[in-house]
Amino acid sequence: MAIFIWKESYRVGIKVIDEQHKVLVRIINELDDLLKTDFSAPHAQTLFGELLDYTKYHFATEERLMKVGGYRKSALDAHLKQHYQFIDEIHSLNNENIPVTADEAELVMSYLTNWLKNHILKVDRQLANYLLKQEKALPETGPLFIPIDELESLHQSLGEAVSELRRQCDTDKDSPSAKKSASALDSLNKAKSLIRKSTGLIEQAGRTLSESEED
Repeated sequence: MAIFIWKESYRVGIKVIDEQHKVLVRIINELDDLLKTDFSAPHAQTLFGELLDYTKYHFATEERLMKVGGYRKSALDAHLKQHYQFIDEIHSLNNENIPVTADEAELVMSYLTNWLKNHILKVDRQLANYLLKQEKALPETGPLFIPIDELESLHQSLGEAVSELRRQCDTDKDSPSAKKSASALDSLNKAKSLIRKSTGLIEQAGRTLSESEED
């Protein structure tokens, strides 16, 4: 049985935030199930990775809403401070080179449960109440977020598809489908190039951000 069942009382009234909070509830329930059954370190590592991805797009969504809605600076700074503390806490318990232990998963579970009760049901609701009173149009979706490792994986898969199509075109040049294959090959090459360019831009942005933080 799930430790948390999504209830109307969890809603803050802003659709994009509520939908993303449901993701956190699901992660909490999956982690709880894992701890109550046969614990699996790889499964826990996967959940930790999903949790880290969640913090990136969810916190980016809330920060965007705060700026668009003109949230007062003192409240915005206090809210962001809690976000940074959350990220630091999860990062401290997540090391890709060391298998996750059940004890570490228990700590994360406890932290997530407290976060749900104290941040989402209090701090996020306070933010939502403020935003809903403003006469400003709020974004209905969060920022597009695709983990860079997924872009790398997609780029590799496209590369393999391009190689296979090229092989087929070279061995069957006179077939009726040759022109279609050539057209598909051209489209795949363009998509591959765009993904590689996007990955490069993301990496460059990350380096620039790191350098600005060091300054």
